[in-house]
Amino acid sequence: EGGGGEGGIATAPDGDICGKVQVVAVVRLLGHDGSEWICRYANCFRGSSEANVHAESFVIADETILSAVRAGEVAELTLYLSYQPCHHSGGRFGGGEARQRRRAHRQHPTSCTEALIAYHERELAPYKVPLSVVVADLYKVMWTEELMGEGQVRDAYAADASAGREGIRRLMSQPGMSMRATGEEDWAFLIGLCDQSVQEEYERRGEAGSAFGPTHVALRAKLDAVIADFLAAQHAEMAAAAEAAEAAEEAEE
Repeated sequence: EGGGGEGGIATAPDGDICGKVQVVAVVRLLGHDGSEWICRYANCFRGSSEANVHAESFVIADETILSAVRAGEVAELTLYLSYQPCHHSGGRFGGGEARQRRRAHRQHPTSCTEALIAYHERELAPYKVPLSVVVADLYKVMWTEELMGEGQVRDAYAADASAGREGIRRLMSQPGMSMRATGEEDWAFLIGLCDQSVQEEYERRGEAGSAFGPTHVALRAKLDAVIADFLAAQHAEMAAAAEAAEAAEEAEE
């Protein structure tokens, strides 16, 4: 592990110790010579959603990655994430009344989507390094309004869900960037980074008595499929919108 401070996850960029671990990111760099470099990062809790430092920020700031890319050693960068990168869509509607009023009338200030797009354009694209984002879950983007509560709570979460979907579409539309759901090969890779005891349990996955029992395996496969279908639907919507825009331009000519 490395990057973003000691251990890769324990220290924020300015040196403060992080008190809570949340979203995890794993970077897998593949070299032109077949070599591989792997690092783990996590969110740094700073007391509020607006102040937290996201795992993607540690990835972007990691000088080891930047040095390898700038030296022309990297062929591909894969970013595994607990959730899709946020896009003014993070946080929960809670806290005191004043905070709730602010939350109800403005977007969350953070967009890891925009940060990753800028990072790719600035650091990776000049060296023709593609960035593939692989997500184990999706946050808010599949929420429906009838399940969001009422009043300001519903309004805030509906706006978050819409912004999150826009972030997914923006990232997937960037040349050299992609997003997909985790699959069996991804889980095998990630489990291979875990303690030996976890790897042994995974070898017995689907068996009764395993930590990865039949129910766990079935539900994980189901969620992976749901995420894949959702992302495919976003692709389809983007393609349809582009086709409609092209048709409109031709009609005007």
